[in-house]
Amino acid sequence: MTERDYRRRHLRLPIGPLLAVGFGGLMLIAVASVLLAGLGSAQHNTFELLGEKADAAVQGMVDKIDATLRPVEDQARWIADAVAAGKVDVSDRPSFDRFIIGTLAATPQLVGCAILDPDLRMRRYLRSDGSVLEDHIPNDAEAKEVLRNGRIQTGSNWGRPIHVDEIAQTVVNLRTPLRQGERFLGMLIQGVTIAELSLSLAIGRAQEGLIPFVLYDRDKVIVHPLLIQGQTGSQTAALHELADFGDGTLAEIWNPDAYPIEVIKRYSGLNGSAVRIGDREIVFLHRTIERYSDKPLTVGVYLDAETEAAQLLRLRDTAIFGLVVLVIAVAAALWIGRRTSAPIRRLAGAARVVRAGDLDKFEPLGRTGLREMDDASFSFNAMVEGLKERELIRDLFGKYVPESVAEQLVAEQGAIEPHRAESTILFGDIAGFTALTERNDAADVVYMLNAYFAVVAEILESHGGVITQFQGDGLLAMFNVPLEDPDHAAQAVRAADAMRSAVAARTFAGQSLRCRIGITTGEVVAGAVGAAGRLSYTVHGDSVNLAARLEQMNKETGTSILVAETTASRAPSMAFRRIGSVDVRGKSESVTVYTLDG
Repeated sequence: MTERDYRRRHLRLPIGPLLAVGFGGLMLIAVASVLLAGLGSAQHNTFELLGEKADAAVQGMVDKIDATLRPVEDQARWIADAVAAGKVDVSDRPSFDRFIIGTLAATPQLVGCAILDPDLRMRRYLRSDGSVLEDHIPNDAEAKEVLRNGRIQTGSNWGRPIHVDEIAQTVVNLRTPLRQGERFLGMLIQGVTIAELSLSLAIGRAQEGLIPFVLYDRDKVIVHPLLIQGQTGSQTAALHELADFGDGTLAEIWNPDAYPIEVIKRYSGLNGSAVRIGDREIVFLHRTIERYSDKPLTVGVYLDAETEAAQLLRLRDTAIFGLVVLVIAVAAALWIGRRTSAPIRRLAGAARVVRAGDLDKFEPLGRTGLREMDDASFSFNAMVEGLKERELIRDLFGKYVPESVAEQLVAEQGAIEPHRAESTILFGDIAGFTALTERNDAADVVYMLNAYFAVVAEILESHGGVITQFQGDGLLAMFNVPLEDPDHAAQAVRAADAMRSAVAARTFAGQSLRCRIGITTGEVVAGAVGAAGRLSYTVHGDSVNLAARLEQMNKETGTSILVAETTASRAPSMAFRRIGSVDVRGKSESVTVYTLDG
């Protein structure tokens, strides 16, 4: 709907005359109904404020848990990939020890990690003193269970919190299987102490009158201010039973006499309940997360109803509160008459939805009957539509896909149908990367890769290439798909030449690098592949495999760029030097290959 249509369809009144005519009537209505309306408004605002405060606190805790534990998951995947690719040898103990100790530098939240091999030998790496301990635990039933599960699991998972005697603390632990090909090498176990989590979650909550907690499987305490290292709280048991923990207030969270506070859930999405303990009324607010343990985690806060926010809940039961509400309601009625707060509240509520990033939950603002508010509503609706479009563009192919490709997807409602097309495929990696990883710390290797990919990705995209895959030190790029480019073969060769020159002319995190590149042209099948929540636009076909093999064949030909004849014939403007016909694994006929002349 255009702005002109929006104005034509609805009756709109200016605020000034409306205030002048309606002020007297509004005041009479306000005085007649002030007590009932005031009490209802106070209850609404109180629960809304309390819900927002608690929701912000609990969401902040979840965010801190994510910020602490997600990097551990990312690092586990990186280590498993390095082992699977043969970049690090588990059997070479000195080299592997240095590698693992190096990874601890990138994740300071880890207290340490361990490698459990199939022979039930546990090799532990402690951050505190950098020591490496090894034990043989043939009779450890839990270790056997970890290995049994590891042989069949395909990725990392969070296990039951355990107590580590060497540091006298309880840790949440991530378990990741290590494989090389079909061979199972053991389990990587990484640990973060609950004291670390308790400290990060407790900071600032005391001043807000909120006591944070995290429960494991509803009845075991794993995060609480009392568990901060050096303060009150036992560190001798892996899990602290809720009933025996030492916080008698928290122990009442599942009290059958507690009554639910449904209105809190309406404003915040949290589960709320209240229970009376002696002469105190305690409010519990929490939500459940499934991600970081084998059992559900209950993340929440509790507060005493005597705090400033909760006191308002009790004042509604007193006559004094009724008088206070009457005065407040009269003042509010005057203010509402001048400012027409209802439309503004709706606009503010919509802004909160947008601020939270829940654009799919946004409902367009309707007409208000006020000219200025209608203008604001129309502009706000248009702004959200623009944000949705930008978010779709950003999320379609990730950060490294050219904007023109994402814009085409937006035009096609976020989907490009699978199709066959001729495409030039470029496959590149770093020469001698395995040796580099052995000589350098893991963190330095990551910095080097990020710097290298930033340079080559910019070159590829400037030549019309679309990067569909990063794998280790390698990348796969395609030209002429999904956007047509008649000069795609020459563009790919130019991009390869620019990549080679750019990489040779600089260093990356202090390292001088060389790249190897293979280029082919042929028919491919292009389309979006993946799961419902995460799709990747990529290509399949013989040309993709051939490009990867030509990249490796540079080692044999002493070149840095190898181009198949199918590409060279489509790029007459480029100068090539014929290498000859070579046999390629998986191809029944030999392939004529070229390199760039000079």
